[in-house]
Amino acid sequence: MSGFRATLRRSWPVLVSYGVFSVWGVMCLVMSLVLTRGGFGVSPGDLGVLAGVFAATLAGHIGGNLLGLSGLRLMPVVVLFFALFIGATVSGVALGAIALFLVIAVFSALGGYLGVASRLDVVAAWYPLSFCIGGAIVWMNRHGAVETFHGGSKHAVWDGFTMICLTGGVFLMLVFLATRHSLGLTVWQEVARPRGLAVQDDTVAVARPGRGSFAVLFVFTLAVLGATALISPYLFRTREPHGEHDGSGGSSSGGSSGQGASAQGA
Repeated sequence: MSGFRATLRRSWPVLVSYGVFSVWGVMCLVMSLVLTRGGFGVSPGDLGVLAGVFAATLAGHIGGNLLGLSGLRLMPVVVLFFALFIGATVSGVALGAIALFLVIAVFSALGGYLGVASRLDVVAAWYPLSFCIGGAIVWMNRHGAVETFHGGSKHAVWDGFTMICLTGGVFLMLVFLATRHSLGLTVWQEVARPRGLAVQDDTVAVARPGRGSFAVLFVFTLAVLGATALISPYLFRTREPHGEHDGSGGSSSGGSSGQGASAQGA
């Protein structure tokens, strides 16, 4: 039990940062669905679905964290993940749409494990970030931002809700990665100790990001997203090019003039 307490003391910054990251992603998706379906006066069925998504994410997240804190290796967890994923998918025959919540819980559990017990922290960040991006996409599609974009207003695709979801998602992902690397530094410090020096639970030295790191990460997030919001719309066409019609007309006129020249030569 003392070893579990020491592991928990080392890992609590990662657990908190990844938990907040996951909650932010789920809340972005939930709020986008709620606000695009008539506000908070949605039907009880829709509220049940949203509550099921949140509960499945929470249960899977906690289960994955417990697997990570228990010290299980990656390969058995991956085998267990595929077994549970296949079981959750097959259960759709009997459970119907409820099986979707099981699939969400399985993916959340894998992310919770990878976030605390594996070097695949970037892969673990994929799960919450997909919710943030999904919420932004749902919001843009329901508000006709894509049609406005194709109409020629390139930067009209971005609005307040979209930028808040994406900014929070990227910032919390960077915070999670920073705390995850701090955990790696903590483990390295513990491994580098001489074996004769036993470490008690109350003397566990937890490495943390330096002062001002969160402010730097937030400024970096704003700079990257700002540059992306300005540049990315110009990577896509907003109007159908008219070159095909002009080219066809030019080729036909060129062909007729060529025929006239050949007739005169004859």
